[in-house]
Amino acid sequence: NQEDQNRLEELKTLAKNLEISDNVQFYPNLPFEEKNNFLKLAKFGVHGMIDAPFGIVLVAFQAAGVICSAHNSAGPKYDIIQENNEFGFLWKDEEELTNFFIRAAGMSKRDYNSKQAKSRKASQRFSDENFMEQFIETLHKIL
Repeated sequence: NQEDQNRLEELKTLAKNLEISDNVQFYPNLPFEEKNNFLKLAKFGVHGMIDAPFGIVLVAFQAAGVICSAHNSAGPKYDIIQENNEFGFLWKDEEELTNFFIRAAGMSKRDYNSKQAKSRKASQRFSDENFMEQFIETLHKIL
């Protein structure tokens, strides 16, 4: 929508003002398959929304094996990454986000692979199959 388009333009302007636009690329409204191709190349992903009700992009990160980080609030905190940082990393300010990048850059291959496997497995909590199982189970309890 227009609000998202305005935000995109603000980010492009910010990248230009910070003189990093040669190192930043924006791909709005990618088709599903193209988005997944980018995720296959990524190791780490950042979700910056504060108080996101859920954060479906984090589940997409996890399913693709991308280790995610998100603001320490709302859905990412309670539903997806969780407070113990088991399925990614939470941050509340610029310092903690910077620490995430430092920690991520220094992760051993073993730690990275372990976190990646846990994240992929965690994404299955939100699969169609899991939804149907829980839905049917709930219906049986009601009926």
